Amino acid sequence: ASQLGVYRAFVDNYELAVETAEKCCQANTQFAEISENLKVRSPKDCKDQTAKNSLEALLYKPVDRVTRSTLVLHDLLKHTPTSHPDHPLLQDALRISQNFLSSINEETTPRRQSMTVKKGEVSDIYKTK
Repeated sequence: ASQLGVYRAFVDNYELAVETAEKCCQANTQFAEISENLKVRSPKDCKDQTAKNSLEALLYKPVDRVTRSTLVLHDLLKHTPTSHPDHPLLQDALRISQNFLSSINEETTPRRQSMTVKKGEVSDIYKTK
């Protein structure tokens, strides 16, 4: 819970980071090549020891981690008896995690909607008076 502020800052900057990476890829072919062929050591990839990931995929991992952790907490709580001493702690952790995800969703949904224009519609920015 004490590290959620770091995740908040990362999530708040995520869209800008992805846009910046895309612009850099378009402006520089060498950057684009490196961005698409990043190799990262991962325990999941024991056979190869390195897996290729795009920069965008790597930028998304911390965002995804919060969601996955919330799901794990939910499953743990479901299988932890209410009499177990960890049950109230798991409830608190799940509540904190869910509140964090809810606050992110509440903030990003209006941003996404304002950036998305339905097919056939013209954004107010481009309308002339």
